Amino acid sequence: MKEAVIYLGCSYPQMLGIKTLHQAGFAVIGCDIKRLDTDTKFLTEFHRISATDVSSLVALTKDLKKRYHILFAYGVADFCYEAVAAIHKELDDPVLPKEYSHFVSKILSKHIFKTANVPHPYLICKGTNPENLLSNWKLTNYEGPSVLKIDARNNSSGVFLIQKTNSKAILKAVQNSNYNRGHILLEQQVLNYQRIINVDAIVIDGSFIPLVITSRIIDDIDKRQNLALVQPAIDIAEQDKQKLFGYVRAIVDSISYKFGAITIDFIEQEPGKFIALEMSPHFHLIRSTIWLLGWSPLVRLAEKRSKNPLTTIYSFKKISAHIVCYHLVCDYQLQVIIVKDLITDLIKKGEVLDGYAMCPRAIGTKYYVGIIWKVVSEKKQIRDFKKKLNTMLKSLAFKSKNA
Repeated sequence: MKEAVIYLGCSYPQMLGIKTLHQAGFAVIGCDIKRLDTDTKFLTEFHRISATDVSSLVALTKDLKKRYHILFAYGVADFCYEAVAAIHKELDDPVLPKEYSHFVSKILSKHIFKTANVPHPYLICKGTNPENLLSNWKLTNYEGPSVLKIDARNNSSGVFLIQKTNSKAILKAVQNSNYNRGHILLEQQVLNYQRIINVDAIVIDGSFIPLVITSRIIDDIDKRQNLALVQPAIDIAEQDKQKLFGYVRAIVDSISYKFGAITIDFIEQEPGKFIALEMSPHFHLIRSTIWLLGWSPLVRLAEKRSKNPLTTIYSFKKISAHIVCYHLVCDYQLQVIIVKDLITDLIKKGEVLDGYAMCPRAIGTKYYVGIIWKVVSEKKQIRDFKKKLNTMLKSLAFKSKNA
């Protein structure tokens, strides 16, 4: 039987990962709730099933097992991993992870960070519901800046910054979160930090293999929002890279994670001082990671699981260029059309590597556009990025106004 990977989430940014698996000779079974408006020729099969529809995905897996030797399932975001765990249980392979709760639950993640001796934000208190949280907070006498988090949420939903912690502010944050049920955390807010850093890696047979470090450019007003991502991150000393890798390795060992992707988010409070925020069992930017490495981590994982392993030699080339991925949120579809035209023009001029638009976003009613630049030097990077970004936004504003 042909060897296959089940791929949960098949939007445009995932297509390069899917393509590399296809080109390596693996079947790719794509699942996504949305109809695809991208080239699907690299998908062996496509099924319109949501990544949160666990029972349907398990039923699909049972059927696929009759026709394919399934190597593993990969999900592109945290909300996929209840289904990934269920698929792996159905496959009944001892190597594949079948429990991802420590990734999804912020409470369990904090416990893992503590066990691994990795710095993380101080937990003021937690509660099983708003009333319990408020009662526990009153015992702490804490009134400084805090962060309220609803457990088991993703994509920064259910995360609220509180500048002065009091009963009114806590209840307002809970109310704005559309809280339904589940645990709530209150953490001490980390102030005046430099940036957020992501470390992406793969784990094979329990061995940690670092891939790339990414830095985020954060919105000045709402620090939950990413304006852009720079890959690989600039201005990180080699000793600090090794410190980050050591933290991730300790986390991997603490959860006995044997196989798959992993990304850890860190706050860089000052050079060399990192504080772990969250961890996820997927790649942060698979498309640009493949460009930078020159090979696909997904293919490497698949080859390791294959009964006919290839003899591919994987090496880490010296990276002389950086990729900047800018995320633009548009208010209406006309802006998306205009931005698509701008992206097409910039690609023709060779100024942009790639671009895509997804509308609407999975959460909310905004339209989501990504533009990816590749630049040749660290100093030139930010200057070029700002110049091109300002040009694009001015053009966008002008065309929107006169449309």
